[in-house]
Amino acid sequence: MSCRGRVRAGVAVAVAALLAACGEPASDDSADATSAGIASVTFRLWDPAAADAYRESFDAFNAIHRDIHVDVEIVPEDSYAARAASDLADGVMADVFWTTSDAVAAHAHAGDLVELGEVLGEDRPAWEPSVTSLYTRDDALWAVPQVWDSTVLFYNTELVEQAGVDPAALTWDPAVVHDPSPDNDGEAETDGPAAAAEAPEEAAGDEGGDGATEEATPPPDDASAAPPTDTLRRAVRELTRDSEGHPATAEEFDPRSVAEWGINPDLTAPAVWLPFTAQLGGVPADDLVLTEPSALAAFTYLTALPAAPAGEAAQTPARELFADRRLALFQSSSAVMRELATAGEVDWGMAPVPAGPDGVVSVVDGVAAAANAASTNPEATAEVVRWIASPDGQAALASHGIGVPAATGAQELFLQSWADRGVDAAAVVGTEEVVTAASGPRAQEVLQAIRPILADMFAGERGVTDALATAQQAAEETLGSMGEKP
Repeated sequence: MSCRGRVRAGVAVAVAALLAACGEPASDDSADATSAGIASVTFRLWDPAAADAYRESFDAFNAIHRDIHVDVEIVPEDSYAARAASDLADGVMADVFWTTSDAVAAHAHAGDLVELGEVLGEDRPAWEPSVTSLYTRDDALWAVPQVWDSTVLFYNTELVEQAGVDPAALTWDPAVVHDPSPDNDGEAETDGPAAAAEAPEEAAGDEGGDGATEEATPPPDDASAAPPTDTLRRAVRELTRDSEGHPATAEEFDPRSVAEWGINPDLTAPAVWLPFTAQLGGVPADDLVLTEPSALAAFTYLTALPAAPAGEAAQTPARELFADRRLALFQSSSAVMRELATAGEVDWGMAPVPAGPDGVVSVVDGVAAAANAASTNPEATAEVVRWIASPDGQAALASHGIGVPAATGAQELFLQSWADRGVDAAAVVGTEEVVTAASGPRAQEVLQAIRPILADMFAGERGVTDALATAQQAAEETLGSMGEKP
């Protein structure tokens, strides 16, 4: 696990200032550039919006390095990893290219990447430490961090105001599901997802459906102690409304006709459960471990969180429900900010993820850019790497709101770019403690392999312990089939 305190830095030099002095941008025709005696460097990535930002950044770069032309190319994300592997093997890979944390180690081991320590020198820019660690192996840096995202809690401003819920003050405690005291959240028992208003131990805690209660986080040793602090469960119930407008806290509430959901109906989304397990110490640096006590405690809590069975709502992407004003709290990656900014007319804001017993811990992942060891223009490639490593080189990414720039000196520009659009993005960068989780095709395949198992658990068809053990086995089998050591 990689936890750290966040470091602030000043704003980057605006790219517009550089463009003002650069005159005509470099031609997009790399063949013309080569024939004119200009070194050509190819930069590859999978995000079209980011490509536009990089082109703007490289126009500013060209104002300083008129003898280097950078050609930006886009390869679709669904074929990116396979194409990168084949192009590296065939010797036709781009000079600089985006990579993910679960791919960089294999590329480095194969000798395909330039170790960037000597390229950048000792006077390197300050980057987000957690993201930098994802691309560092044996004290060697194999890719320059570019942008990162963190888990946040999006909220429908109108719905939370109506219910009197403060999204920034939500807390959760795994011990609450063992305490039937009404003081916990205003209810005598925890609601299970498979049977609304039924006891959670019957709905989600039985081992293999035999009705036996399974053991999770033990209750406090002192039975007379004050009940644990938990405001999230109450908030979810206040925000869950039926078609008649009754909240789930009301006797009249009909769990069969939910019109507005309090929180993501699909709790199998990694952006939901990863922060919960992380806040209990359950996200390791490398491997996903679902059989340890922290995971059991977090998932036991989550199975008891919904105010009503999800049903078909779990099949609808939470982002769509949120954009349609049918979801009050939407926990997800900050990467969806760009989509929400253009989808629907919902008035939304962002808060940190709900705080666990030891405070808020968010999960981050990030993209980095690697340098091809087989580049035919190594010196020009090195200049491009130095540029995209700098706050100035990442300023366009920040101003376009692509993601939080890894260069800390450009992060204020990111916040300002969203403020100009009426969005306070402080929750994205404001979490004091974060953990990193692997990203890339291998990580995605593992997460997709375990989601159906978690879905059965949340539907009450599997006990928590049984589901997590099965999910762990599925994760290891998926990695094994891909030639990876679990």
